[in-house]
Amino acid sequence: MSSLSDDLIRLPLASLLTQSDGKRLSRNPLRIYMRWLDLAQMAITLIAALVVKFVYLDLILQTGQSTLPFAIAGVALAVAQYYAFQFGGLSAQRALLQPTLEFGRVIGVIALVFLLLIGAMFIGKYAEYFSRAWFFGWFALTTTAVLAVRAFTRRVLRSLYDKGMLRRRVALYGTPSYVNAIQQQLRSDDPNVSITSVYTRDAADDDGDAPTQGSGLAQLRSAMAAGAYDQVVIGVPASDRGRIRRAITALMPYKQE
Repeated sequence: MSSLSDDLIRLPLASLLTQSDGKRLSRNPLRIYMRWLDLAQMAITLIAALVVKFVYLDLILQTGQSTLPFAIAGVALAVAQYYAFQFGGLSAQRALLQPTLEFGRVIGVIALVFLLLIGAMFIGKYAEYFSRAWFFGWFALTTTAVLAVRAFTRRVLRSLYDKGMLRRRVALYGTPSYVNAIQQQLRSDDPNVSITSVYTRDAADDDGDAPTQGSGLAQLRSAMAAGAYDQVVIGVPASDRGRIRRAITALMPYKQE
């Protein structure tokens, strides 16, 4: 038997709901926090645009410019920033649970989105309407507030994680000997793991590339389609690449990240 660290394959799943006996129970708390963070970062970007406009242009310079163009720019940047964070992996769960916050990446993504917005304004000949000082103030306030809210969210999540309050529903699939060993290892390594089901590989799983009805793999697929798990761990010998490939092919449609 090869080492377990070489034989564990984790597939995070896309379901937002726990499910047991066909009844919905509660939402995955970690994903709820991540969605809250996405919304908070978008709101910060929009509010920062309006705050800088009010303080600098209205109170200090008293330009009397309409607020609507600044609000539109704020919404456009907030949406672009959301997708940039998604594409860059900064909205993934692992981005906040890892040891560092990656301030450099966050600032870099925000700066890139700002430059793209400014470029679009120049092309559309709208850039002259907006003050360069407003842009710099908006960037500084947005960056500072986003970093602050990410640091606060990470602190909360790490506290909940260390207390074992971010339960992650895990299903195991593989050979009996490996599955038994994996259960012990996962429970000792991560207090947030809740192993809810175990599916052992049977002969029906080895017939062809698609799981047959009634096989362990087919039952696992049905449960995944119902949103029963957040993660699947496959435990088979690393040398058995054919079975690993068949299992991953069958489960890949449910992969989240």
